Amino acid sequence: MSRYYNKYYVFVNNKTMNDKINKLSKKAQKLPDRPGIYLFKDVNGQVIYVGKALSLKKRVNSYFGGQVVNLKTRNLLENISFFDYIAATSEAEALLYEAQLIKKYLPKYNILLKDDKAYPLLKITVAEIYPRLIVVRKKKDDGALYFGPYTDSGLLKEALKILRRRFPLRSCSKLPKQPCLYYHLKQCLAPCRKGLDVNLYSQTVSELIMFLKGNHARLIAKIRHKMKSFSDRKLYEEAAVMRDQILALSKISKAQKSYVFSNITRDIKDTLKLKKVPFNVDAFDVSNIFGSHSVGAAVRFKDGLPEKNNYRKFKIKSVEGIDDYAMMREIVLRRYKNIYTKKLLPDLIVIDGGRGHLNAAQEALKVLKLNITIISIAKEKEEIFFIDRPKALILPPHDKSLKFIQRLRDEAHRFAISYHRVLRRKIATSSIIKEIKGIGPKKYKVLMNHFLTIDKVKKASVKDLRKISIIDEKTAKEITKFFKKIN
Repeated sequence: MSRYYNKYYVFVNNKTMNDKINKLSKKAQKLPDRPGIYLFKDVNGQVIYVGKALSLKKRVNSYFGGQVVNLKTRNLLENISFFDYIAATSEAEALLYEAQLIKKYLPKYNILLKDDKAYPLLKITVAEIYPRLIVVRKKKDDGALYFGPYTDSGLLKEALKILRRRFPLRSCSKLPKQPCLYYHLKQCLAPCRKGLDVNLYSQTVSELIMFLKGNHARLIAKIRHKMKSFSDRKLYEEAAVMRDQILALSKISKAQKSYVFSNITRDIKDTLKLKKVPFNVDAFDVSNIFGSHSVGAAVRFKDGLPEKNNYRKFKIKSVEGIDDYAMMREIVLRRYKNIYTKKLLPDLIVIDGGRGHLNAAQEALKVLKLNITIISIAKEKEEIFFIDRPKALILPPHDKSLKFIQRLRDEAHRFAISYHRVLRRKIATSSIIKEIKGIGPKKYKVLMNHFLTIDKVKKASVKDLRKISIIDEKTAKEITKFFKKIN
């Protein structure tokens, strides 16, 4: 699936049905011509219908392009205020996620628009020693696990092929005497053959269940562990298969997480009274190490998820002593002064601190002539401060917008603290190394000029150390002995 979700919405403010349909139709024209899932929502953000499509653009447009004769469909259209979508790699794959989202949100019109037809289900026969993955029409009280229903039996057959490639369970009702074609196509682990790893089969069943339940994060963690095991045993081909599964599942997981975040983006915009939905948000924090070696950190969240390649850490350069406001001004200035394209700028900036920290950050934006919405959050009462509003905003403890802002603040703080620890270790080690017997200021300087970092000195052998002319055998041994003790 695509890495990020896309969202289009039109709120109805006493406008006529035709006006609303025309606006939704214009937004639908911008959808991609590719498979995926679309989600219709009402004015309160409630999911009222989930559908799949071979072409998102054509399918969603079909709702808004002509005269509606079906009363139930017209009723659905009257209640649509906006829609989201998640792209997929195929319509068969979209079918699997359609069922997951229907089960999660129980949309009103997915029930009302169904006829009496018995839709197919996926069945895992967990009561058997070697469970099967099969398609059935009726659910029985037989101890098996059932998933669905799925709205298209033809597509479900295609989806079954996708599942068997990822989770190769048997489908035969009776075990044959030797492996069949599915085994050679790598679509079955073949419990009929001798030497099958029973634990491997059980793990595959467990992973398939996680996938069909939508527990992608847990599944990714399990597969990553298996990949490492294969790699450690130099089974690189098997490890590569695990890697490909992780990549595919990660895209799905991120897309669905981003979809969930779509509701919270809208909430943040409304709660904070922002001009636009903050899809890209930066957060800043500054910290000191005993009044010196001050550092700062900036983190970026895109569509509700950390974008770590856009994290930045700073050693404070222009501020002497403890002056958090001046430090905040410096790191915000340094973060954005070399950004020459608006595409790299955030929609919202969150500052860890009170009004003083907020004003300092705003001063940096003024110097750079940047017009970015900026807020701060103070820890004690979790007050949210704004540049243009005299009163702080205090949200309920369980408010989703507050939770998201706290998550940003905490991540910036964590990143700053982790940088602290790295510096602290370097500072402590560089101070202690001078206390090694035989190491004075001159030898310390020569050591650092030769190895460049403390880590490289720590890893150096006696032979490596002896390459430095002023380090004799005795001193080299003292150095290696010292680092063995502190490790």
